[in-house]
Amino acid sequence: MSAGEEPASARCDTGTSGLNDILGGGFPPKALYLIQGDPGVGKTTLALQFLLAGAREGKSCLYITFSETSEELFEVARSHGWSLDGIGILELSNFAQQLTAEAESTLFDPADIELHDVTKIVFAEVDRIKPTRVVSIRCPSCVCFRRALFDIGVRF
Repeated sequence: MSAGEEPASARCDTGTSGLNDILGGGFPPKALYLIQGDPGVGKTTLALQFLLAGAREGKSCLYITFSETSEELFEVARSHGWSLDGIGILELSNFAQQLTAEAESTLFDPADIELHDVTKIVFAEVDRIKPTRVVSIRCPSCVCFRRALFDIGVRF
C-alpha cells in the first residue's frame, strides 16, 4: 500500500464482488458518486446492492427516489430475492411529477421555485435516519438541487 492510500477494509462494500475487486475493495468512503446510464442498465440494482451491503454491516441507509414509487422499488428488490428491511426509503416521485407538470405552464424552472420545500423534506429525513449511506435516483436536473444533495453528503 502506498502512502496516503486507504486499506481495502476502509472501503465501502459496493455489494458486488466484481466491482469491489476492480475498485480495490469498494468505493472510497466519504465521497459522492454519480452513476449514469440508460434505463434498464442496472443503476437501481447497483444502488440497492450498495445499500444492502451497508445494511448488512449495520449501517444506516437511505434511498431517495424521484422517479420510482416505493412499490416499484420493492418489486425490483423482490425480483432479485432481496428484502429492503433496514433501508429507509424517501419517495418523492409525486414531487417530480408535479415539477414536470408545472414546467409546462411557467416561465420559471419549478425545480428552482420548489427546491426549498423538497430540500427541507430530504434534510428532515436525513436528520431522522442519520444515514451513513445515501442513494438518490433521478434527482431533478436543477443545479441548485444537486448542490443541496452535495450538502447532505458533507454532513457525513
